[in-house]
Amino acid sequence: MGVSALLLCAVLSTAAPVAAPAPQRPAGMRTANTDAGAKIDMTGSPMAATMAKLSLSDRLADYGAREGDPIALVQAARIRKSLPQAMLSTGPRSVEALLARAEAMSAGNAAVMALARDVRGMRSRSIPILSAGIGLLTKLVKGRSVDRAEVSFPGGAPAMVYVHANGDADIDLYVYDELNNLICVDDTIGPDASCSWRPRWNGSFLVDVRNKKDAEVAYVIALNAAALSAAAPARQP
Repeated sequence: MGVSALLLCAVLSTAAPVAAPAPQRPAGMRTANTDAGAKIDMTGSPMAATMAKLSLSDRLADYGAREGDPIALVQAARIRKSLPQAMLSTGPRSVEALLARAEAMSAGNAAVMALARDVRGMRSRSIPILSAGIGLLTKLVKGRSVDRAEVSFPGGAPAMVYVHANGDADIDLYVYDELNNLICVDDTIGPDASCSWRPRWNGSFLVDVRNKKDAEVAYVIALNAAALSAAAPARQP
């Protein structure tokens, strides 16, 4: 595992608030580590709102690039700048990269240039990543292949995973618990996928990202208050 992943593990491991211990798996329990009857109400949740903004920014950026719409790219940059500072990417999805692409696409259109200046003038929120409880990590998945990560979530609290790939990728998301029970699937067509569930006890989960196209792609994985394992998962779903 690289330095970025180890750093993310350290940051996220210290991000969880001090609270009463969550329930442990009962001896002999083989059922799936998810409370199927629990309603996950994210209304008013800062974590859910941050995840939603990240997803919306990605979708607008994809639309703008695909349709040649500079306004969509500017709006994607505006939304991204409202995210916690630690979540702002330095790659092709950075605020400046999105704005530069919008300006180039607009061929000097005065309205687009003015909107881009407005976004650059916005003060991004200098909020550390652990205030939102969400961590980001950029990874690679080879063509027609699978990339996996082991993560842990506490019992009794909502767990959220969001993945987004660059370009015209098509990726699927599968989540398994430590007993290899399938917890969640998002296999819709497109470059992003997400899963939400409520673990019944403290447990580890296998996040399985599958690339359905031939080309290797970079993707971002966002997790709420989860800790990445320092070791690659040995188990298979």
